[in-house]
Amino acid sequence: MLVLLLSVLLACDSQAPTATPEGAAPAADPAAATGPAGLPPGHPPIDGSAGAAPAPADPAAAAPHGADASAAPVEAVPKAEGADARTVSEVFAQKAELAGKPVAVRGKVVKFNPNIMGANWVHLQDGSGSSTGGDHDLTLQIKDTVAVGDVVTIRGTVVTDKDFGAGYAYDVIVQDGAVVP
Repeated sequence: MLVLLLSVLLACDSQAPTATPEGAAPAADPAAATGPAGLPPGHPPIDGSAGAAPAPADPAAAAPHGADASAAPVEAVPKAEGADARTVSEVFAQKAELAGKPVAVRGKVVKFNPNIMGANWVHLQDGSGSSTGGDHDLTLQIKDTVAVGDVVTIRGTVVTDKDFGAGYAYDVIVQDGAVVP
């Protein structure tokens, strides 16, 4: 019985004339008010096809957390000194053995994001490793402030398989770091 009642109501509703206030234009077809794939008019395609909005002139504007740290290769930087000194690529290669241990890494700051989750985030490159191997750019969390372009030595603790959530997961990261002379 309920099914029959719903069927009758739906049939009546689809045949009912629509009222348009006097002097107003009839409502536009909702399908005609959308762009490709049901997007609002003027919205760029989301599949990267032709007609997409041009890339921003400033690369940092395209990346929510600053410019891509791996955009340009860094010239070789001398390795830090001491028993715990490692190059960036050595930290990646030895991550299992280094987990929970202190390291000192010297490199060029290619990206700096201050005051996120109680730490400053630094990307260091020293010319070791490769972008295709993913072992050329090391992320470190420090309390100190540095600037992009600085060559610094940072000592901290290696942490492996760190997942901060929201897509921020690291095979290896150096935490509790400090800039050392």
